[in-house]
Formats: sequence, C-alpha cells, structure tokens
Amino acid sequence: MAKKTVEGQKITKVKDELEYATNWRRAFNRIFTHLKWLNSFAKINYIAAITVLNKFMRTHFHIKDNIIDKKITALIETKQFAQRKIVSQHIGEVVSFFSENFTQNNDRSKAIELLDKHYSPLRKKDAVLLTFFSGLLTMIMLLLLVMLVIPAENGKEFHRHHAWNEIFASLYTFRFLFMLILGLLSASFCIKVFTDYKINYVFIMELNPNYKITHIQLLRVAVILFTIWSFCLLGQITVIKLDAFFEEPQAIFTLIALISIALLCIIPWHCFYKTARLEMLTIFWEVIASPFYVVRFKHFILADIITSFVNPLKDLGHVGCFFFTGLWLQSEEPEIENDGQCHGLQSYTYIVMFLPFWFRCMQSLRRYQDNRRYTFNLVNAAKYVTIMGQAALFVVHDIYRSQFLLVLYVVYSLFTTVFCLGWDFFIDWGLFRGKDNGFNIRALRPKLLFPRWFYYFGLLTNTILRFFWIVQLVPYWTPYKWARNPQFTLTILGLGEGLRRMQWTLMRIENENVNNFEKYRNVLQIPAFKEDDDYETAAQK
Repeated sequence: MAKKTVEGQKITKVKDELEYATNWRRAFNRIFTHLKWLNSFAKINYIAAITVLNKFMRTHFHIKDNIIDKKITALIETKQFAQRKIVSQHIGEVVSFFSENFTQNNDRSKAIELLDKHYSPLRKKDAVLLTFFSGLLTMIMLLLLVMLVIPAENGKEFHRHHAWNEIFASLYTFRFLFMLILGLLSASFCIKVFTDYKINYVFIMELNPNYKITHIQLLRVAVILFTIWSFCLLGQITVIKLDAFFEEPQAIFTLIALISIALLCIIPWHCFYKTARLEMLTIFWEVIASPFYVVRFKHFILADIITSFVNPLKDLGHVGCFFFTGLWLQSEEPEIENDGQCHGLQSYTYIVMFLPFWFRCMQSLRRYQDNRRYTFNLVNAAKYVTIMGQAALFVVHDIYRSQFLLVLYVVYSLFTTVFCLGWDFFIDWGLFRGKDNGFNIRALRPKLLFPRWFYYFGLLTNTILRFFWIVQLVPYWTPYKWARNPQFTLTILGLGEGLRRMQWTLMRIENENVNNFEKYRNVLQIPAFKEDDDYETAAQK
C-alpha cells in the first residue's frame, strides 16, 4: 500500500519539481552555497576572536606592544577559521569537478557563474498559478468597474437610498483584509529588493536559511488572497445594487471573504507555508510579551510594523461588532452609539491607539535593561511615550471637542512628527552621519547598498507620509461632503502609512547590513549574501 502511495506521488509530481529534487547541478549548487556559508562564518569567528583579544589586552595590559599579544595573535592565525585552507581547497575541488563535467572547454569562470547562480524562484507551478489568478483577478476587477458604473433600473446608482451606507458597512472588513494583503505584497517586494542588492536579510532577521520563502511564493499567496477579496467585494456590491439573492441586503459575501482568508491563515496542514505561519505567530507572541523576552531584530521589526496597523486594528473592532451583533444581516454600519449594540467599541478603539506603541516602549526598556551602556534605548522609549501622548490628546479631543484641544493636538503632533523623522533618518537609516568631505557622504553615509537617488527619494517621501496625519483635519475645513466621510480619511491614512512602512523597512534592514548602531549583533561583519572573494581566488588555483 505504501509503495502505491509513493508511486502515486511520483506520478502526480509536477515535472519541474521532480527535476528540482534530482538535478545534479542543483546538488552541486547547494554544496557550493554551504561552503560559502562556512567560509563566511569562519571570517566572523576570526573577527570576533581578534576583537575579544583586543578588548582583553586593553583591559589587562598597559603596554600595547607585548609578547603575550603577539603569541595569542600567532595562535589565532594558526587555527582553521583564520586560514580557511580546507574550505578553500574544497571550493576549488567543487569548481574543478563542475567545470570538467558541466561546462564546455573546462571553463572555470563559467563554472563559478553557474554555481553562484541560484535557481530561478519562478517554478512552473508558480507561473501557472500566477497566470491563472492574475487573469481571473483582471476579469473580476473589470466586472467590478462595470457594476459600479452602470446605473440601476431607475437611472440612479442604486435602487435604495441607503445603498452607499450598506456598502460602507462592509468596508471595514474589506479594508482590514486589504491591508493584510498589502502587507504580503510589501514583504514580497522587500525580499525581491534584498535579493537583488545582496542584503542578507536571512542572517539579520535570524531566519532559518534552509527554509526561505521567496518573493514569488509570497506574491502567489497575495494574488490568491486578493482574488478572493475582489470576488467577494464584487458579490457584495451585486447583492446591494441589484437586490440579488436576498430580500435584505445581507453582508454574506463580506462574511465569506473574512472566513475564507481566516481559514487560509490558520489551516493546520502544510499548505500555505505552515512553518512560516507558526514562526510568525511565535514572534507575534514574543512581541506582545516584550518585557519578558530578549528583544531580537526580528521582534523589533515586527513590532514597528504593527505600529503602522493602528487603523486596520480599529477596523477589526468594527468587524467584530458588525458580525457578532447581527448588523451584517441588514448591512447596517457599526456605530458606537447604536442602542448599545456596539458596547465597548469606543474603548477598544482608544486602547488600540496605545497598545502597539506600548509594546515598542517595553521592548526599548528591555533592551536598556539587558545592556545599560546604550542609553539611546531610553531615548527610543521616550519617543514612543511621546507618540502615546499624541494618542492621548486625540482621545481627549474626540471626547470633549473643543477648539483649544484641537490646536493643542496639532502643535503636539508637529513636535512628535519632527522627533520621529529625526529618529528615522539618523538612527534607523543611519543618514547624516558622514564626516568626510563631500555633500553626498555628509548627507547620506560612506557605505550605501541602494542607488543614491533612492535615499533622497526616501527622505522626501518619508517626510511627506509622516505628516499624513494632517488628513484627519480635512473634515474641519473642506466643503466637499465625500471628503468629510471618515471612511475616506481612514483609507487614505492606512494606505499612506502602509507604503511608508514598506520603504522604512527597506532602509532599516539595509542600514543594519552595513552598520550596527543598536547592537543587535556582537560583530559588525555579516556573511555575504552571494559573492565571496575567497572562493573566486580558490577557483583560480
């Protein structure tokens, strides 16, 4: 029975996946990659040993030039991690064997190029799924556009007068799900950029190097979820506009979208990358319990991303109210003052405005507790206390609605925004730290991995998007009714903050690859993502 099962699996195996499992070239590529990793980690051990020796000599000896220093240095130089002769020899042997058997005319340079070239992340299965769902998504979006443009039988946009309110009732759910999908698309884009510019995000984030999700795999998941999202949005608008399927405009397709995407996120099978989902859940729990866990770089990055999801988390409260109180049966928009139907929703939205920044504040204090030498962690904690003060002023103004509180909120928000901008540029991105001559070095930094124009673009766009909170003030002065709708301002704020966080993540991880300002690592050296000078030298021998 087991034999039939195995044979059946072989028969149903996609051709390119079978080739991926049995290809000799790919096997040599894996050996070559692991040898490069070993060589890079040997470099790190050598640098760490020399660093420890220098600190030891400075602490216990007043004379810089002494015999003990020379003897220990000579001992370190004799170790394998310093010389790396065996690794270099194996690299040379792999290159020689590969060039003899897999290249024409025993071309070593071509062999190095082929060994160093990672397999294409776009497999046949990925290409088929992406093509199918992209085509399906295009058709759905065209139908959605037609559904919105074509008038109803009475010549108006909708049959019923309150149809737009019924659509807005489901908008909280669709906006929350869209921000999750946008997060997946942003992660896919970031991984693509890191791969292209040789930024070792796997090492920096302390991820498992044997379980890497490529940008194509993330893109595939995002496209599938976005197709489900678009189909359900089309179905919900059809129910409301055409009075189809139900006598009452039930938000049935909104419920289907929520359940479908939620099930895909929590299914216990090994589809949709179960290991990655469990790892994300573990990191998320450690972020929530920040004071009780050591803060790693991956915890800090995820917590900062959560701070950009304040508005989607507010939407999540409305989603819970919408479905648990039965408002979805008539597509009634959740309201805080609605005969007690959404009791506690106001308190939830206020709490959500504080919690993400509280987590980051606790992380900063834990970082200071673990290493009291780096006092900038206290300054970072103060930054998040300042942001929580901004949220507190917003809550007070939302309750009492006075002109004085509005002015105070605007002035305080300006101060907070400038504070956060300075931290983004100077600490998180490592800019304005250059001391050499030249405007570009002083304005940026000596070592850059991205094109220079991208940093100036980031300075401009991050400044603009940091001041996007001004959109909240639009209802106070605009004469246009559509612009005074809170759904409009919340959507603009969510999209702007999502794009700003994607750009910030690119810059932050790139800076971590070249600097170590916040001391998340004990050594500055990071293994090369792809190139390594030593294996090229060994291949020429």
